[in-house]
Amino acid sequence: ADAGHHFRLVMCAACHDMITSGEMSMRLMQLPQRPTLGIGPADIVETLCLSLQHNSNPAPSAGLRRLFQFCTFECKSALTARQGARTIERFVQYAHSPAILGLVNAPGFSILKLTIISGTETRGDIAVVVVSVDSWATDGALTTNGHAAAAPDSKQFRWMLQKERRPPQEGCWLVTEVLATTDWYLFNGDSGSTTTD
Repeated sequence: ADAGHHFRLVMCAACHDMITSGEMSMRLMQLPQRPTLGIGPADIVETLCLSLQHNSNPAPSAGLRRLFQFCTFECKSALTARQGARTIERFVQYAHSPAILGLVNAPGFSILKLTIISGTETRGDIAVVVVSVDSWATDGALTTNGHAAAAPDSKQFRWMLQKERRPPQEGCWLVTEVLATTDWYLFNGDSGSTTTD
């Protein structure tokens, strides 16, 4: 996806009737399982959002397990209150940050904006991807972030990624931060247990 292009992905729950569980499983299994050369930041965020939207397809916590593979150690630590950075099992157990909870099993989402910041002598390129995530209103009706006044439960999320400069993932994009922007705070692990894994 190019910067400045907006596009919709999997829509509301009503649309799911047109896609069988088996078809979605096949689609999810064809998506990248880990960072790979040639996959851009918007494609990675799309992959991860779709995986979290269908977190238990094709297997329990499959979306969280895929997210683990794409995150830096620091990001894994932040998303799990410093308790799940070292193993997939602990990450799945402790990944309860507001950013993650807003994405898991969401009825729909769209990528709003991609910004690339060129690298320097000391770091690789940085990408910021803004995602709009649909949610269910208190009366059960589907709300969309595009109508903020009528959709107080909808949120935008800011994903930050950085291109690695060192082996073994040199040239690959890794997720460094996932933030629910409407909360206006960074879940940095300090609000939970200080236990480290």
